Amino acid sequence: MNKISVSTFLGGAFGAFCAVISVPALFDAPLAGLLLLCNFLILCPPIRRWCFTKTKLSIPTALRVILVIIFTIAALRFLGSAQSEKDATREANRSPEEKAALALEYQAREREYQAKEEYRKLKNLDHKSQEILELLYIENVKDDAYFVKCKEAKFEYRMFYQCGVSYGNSDLAKKGLWEAAIGGNGKVILYAMNGNALRVLEKIGNSSEFSSGTSRPSVDIEKVNAEF
Repeated sequence: MNKISVSTFLGGAFGAFCAVISVPALFDAPLAGLLLLCNFLILCPPIRRWCFTKTKLSIPTALRVILVIIFTIAALRFLGSAQSEKDATREANRSPEEKAALALEYQAREREYQAKEEYRKLKNLDHKSQEILELLYIENVKDDAYFVKCKEAKFEYRMFYQCGVSYGNSDLAKKGLWEAAIGGNGKVILYAMNGNALRVLEKIGNSSEFSSGTSRPSVDIEKVNAEF
């Protein structure tokens, strides 16, 4: 029994693969399908032996390799061109409503990606916001309350803090909602996002660390508070 070399086995396997994918390729890009079939004929040992018995002609191994590489590259190019044409035709045939829906979907994905990137950067930068807010509330809000508490929550890839004071029970009073975001200077800014937070901001004034949240993208405050 003759042993099959590794190169013969791999060549035959690739030839069989080309034969399989040539069938659908013949419908999408006929030239690509024919070239893939040629690869199969060149690489399949039984077919090579049959051709030799009929013609007494044998293709040297080096030439077979070169032909397979050329045919494969050409087939891939034809398939790529055919796919591009199909995509262009499909895009041209879309109704205005479909184009508008796709544009909105793309914009939504882009906004989500940007939000994820900003949140990732913010997590790397924001190490002291909770501590800063707690100190701010101790100095400007606490009065005769027992303690100050600030909690962190993520909502739609945005970072929020809820800060308030306790008068002896678990419920917080004077709860202010703040959002941490990266400012134009590359540093974290805390934005006052509700009335209680804005009243604290009025006491201390706008600065490089604190600002009004009116410039921030709109958000459902009730949904954000539900995250705490």
